[in-house]
Amino acid sequence: SPSPSPSPSDAEIRKYLGYTALLVFCGAATYYSFPFSEDAKHKKAQIFRYAPLPEDLHTVSNWSGTHEVQTRNFHQPESVEELEKLVKEANEKRARIRPVGSGLSPNGIGLARAGMVNLALLDKVLEVDKEKKRVRVQAGIRVQGLVDEIKQYGLTLQNFASIREQQIGGIVQVGAHGTGAKLPPVDEQVISMKLVTPAKGTIEVSKEKDPDLFYLARCGLGGL
Repeated sequence: SPSPSPSPSDAEIRKYLGYTALLVFCGAATYYSFPFSEDAKHKKAQIFRYAPLPEDLHTVSNWSGTHEVQTRNFHQPESVEELEKLVKEANEKRARIRPVGSGLSPNGIGLARAGMVNLALLDKVLEVDKEKKRVRVQAGIRVQGLVDEIKQYGLTLQNFASIREQQIGGIVQVGAHGTGAKLPPVDEQVISMKLVTPAKGTIEVSKEKDPDLFYLARCGLGGL
């Protein structure tokens, strides 16, 4: 008669229970990171959790739900002019405002209790040059949205990650990478940038125009 199948060892049982717990945790983290507000503006703007609390206090968490911060200063400007005003007023009050994108970073580097500004509502493709293969966009556009938009021109990004929920401003600022040892990080695709500053308003930097500031700003981790 055939010998009975060996029963799983305690180590194997613990291993598979660990896999199950990990899957449940990942599913829960994903679920609780994606509640959308009833307000259409914020439904579009927030990929991370943004839960109103009493007295205008807000909890903002990163995409995976591993870090969060409470703040009364969470801004989502709808125009460059509104952003310029916000930065200028913060400077006059000597208040700090940290730019935060889609919150994909596994750490809490983009979160700041003092105040944050999110550019998710500044998400337009402004110009496409098919011949030069150049695209000018607002910093809040998501990678997936940009890829979908420029596909009609026969263009795509040279390199991007498997997750495409990042805002372009964020994925550039952290020097993110995709796959391929011979492909440079995403920030090396940037040839010029417009920056909103407290003293000079909106300025443009590039390799030709203020190269030192350009290279600092291109991968500035939101802390320039």
